[in-house]
Amino acid sequence: MPKNNIDLKKGCIVGGGKKTKAGKERIIPIHTAIRPLIEDIMNKNSGEFFTQISYYSFRKEFHTIMDDIGSEHTIHETRHTFASLLDREGVPENITKRLLGHTFGNITQDIYIHKDENELRKGIERIKITV
Repeated sequence: MPKNNIDLKKGCIVGGGKKTKAGKERIIPIHTAIRPLIEDIMNKNSGEFFTQISYYSFRKEFHTIMDDIGSEHTIHETRHTFASLLDREGVPENITKRLLGHTFGNITQDIYIHKDENELRKGIERIKITV
């Protein structure tokens, strides 16, 4: 993920998959619980972590770590967990779909209902993270 896709002033990441129109250039708010981690990584080494790692490199590293700890979890499972947490907190389906970069199942949601960055942020902040 290129460093310029992270906007700390707005507190969001712009990016996503390349498979669908809904996944491209979507706004993903940074949850307040992980924002200090993102800021720390961005400040160290001028954010080289984000400029030097591709999805495939990250995926390989993720699987290496999972192998090291004896886990069979995949990166895709994190999407399932994220969607389940949003659902558990009662986040509306259209916000969940937009955060995940999914296409919408009907024309009303696809064309007429618009969710701005604040609404997406409210949705993601419903997830309670304890550290």
